[in-house]
Amino acid sequence: MNFSPIGYNVKNTGVPSIQMREVRQSFDDSKIGDIGEHLTAALAALPLPPLAGRRIAVTAGSRGIAKITTVTKLIVDFLKDRGANVFIVPAMGSHGGGTAEGQKKVLEEYSITEESMGVPIVSDMSTLFIGDTKSGVKIACGGAVFAADHIVVVNRVKAHSDFKAEYESGLCKMMMVGLGKHVGAATVHKAGSDSFGRLLPEAAEVFIGTGKILFGVALVENANKELAVAECILPRDIIEREKELLVIAKERQSNLYIGGADLLLVDEIGKNISGAGMDPNVTGRPPTGAAGFPAPPAKQIAVLGITPCSGGNAIGIGMSDIISLELARSIEFSSTYTNALTAGVIAAGRIPMIANSEADVILFSMMTLGRSTAEELKIIHIKNTSELKMIEVSENMVNEIEEKRGRINIAEGISPLFLKKTDKIRRLL
Repeated sequence: MNFSPIGYNVKNTGVPSIQMREVRQSFDDSKIGDIGEHLTAALAALPLPPLAGRRIAVTAGSRGIAKITTVTKLIVDFLKDRGANVFIVPAMGSHGGGTAEGQKKVLEEYSITEESMGVPIVSDMSTLFIGDTKSGVKIACGGAVFAADHIVVVNRVKAHSDFKAEYESGLCKMMMVGLGKHVGAATVHKAGSDSFGRLLPEAAEVFIGTGKILFGVALVENANKELAVAECILPRDIIEREKELLVIAKERQSNLYIGGADLLLVDEIGKNISGAGMDPNVTGRPPTGAAGFPAPPAKQIAVLGITPCSGGNAIGIGMSDIISLELARSIEFSSTYTNALTAGVIAAGRIPMIANSEADVILFSMMTLGRSTAEELKIIHIKNTSELKMIEVSENMVNEIEEKRGRINIAEGISPLFLKKTDKIRRLL
């Protein structure tokens, strides 16, 4: 992206000396000890028909799910041992820029390749409509996937970033959106995310009714992004069991116990962190404006970067108020806009105010919130909305959050907020 030399008329006061305190948040960290042993036993217990010579597609999505490379390999090897002809299919709707090559590249970021898995990866954006839901919405499936004898659906069950319902992110969504490729994802999103709670189980019924689904593998993570649940589910049980697993997932999810800040400073957003770039279940800012999300922990949000494996997809950036110039320069607008337009949510791809440096991010927040000095800002600093066990808060917030002890542990020592220093103001856009 080209940046023309237009500056802003703001005096740079240098890197503010903001004292921060490290805070450890306590979550339920129970997890599966040996995923290989656990999942191998679960797969072996499935009452499956003979699979020798059958072509079986195994889904792989765009999210950074814990142990997903290991899980995928275990499933592939299990099916191969039973004589099946297995291939992996990217099931990620419009992600990866909505292209076959882009989606294959997303899987490479998770080390899911033909070499590592020992089977072909068939990335094909062709689709066909396989039926209508009870509500009259057409459901699509990738052509190469539907040509297989069976499909194994693998996904994480978790709270969704756009809406609240009995069904959010999980196996049903992998069928309705992920397997629908770009065309299918765009079709169902036209119905609006507020209808997804109803559409997801209806779409799953369409897929299950084809007889193509062999089984599902549902994964639930704890707050430390470790696998807490890994279940193999027969098609007839997927819809009911997913509803139960979502309750468990919401109990295990990470969140911020601390609120009342001026600024939530986020180091990175990304598709591997949340479908919304940064999780509204943490920020309190769903791109759709839907109800049921927690109150925002801060008045403003500033974001400094994008995760490398997002490939410049900055979806969710519109939910922030300020971004760094470094982040702005790393945006790949084609994938970002493809994602936002497919989801039907323009707000998710809007560009916030751009600050020349990280120090200027703080300066912008100070000026717009009426603080006389940067040291007056109440700041919560996180790496991303997924990793919340260790966070930082500004020293001026400590007295307010003492009452939350038990869920949090406040470190004794203080340290300055790390910001990239600039000797002089760089030009902006």
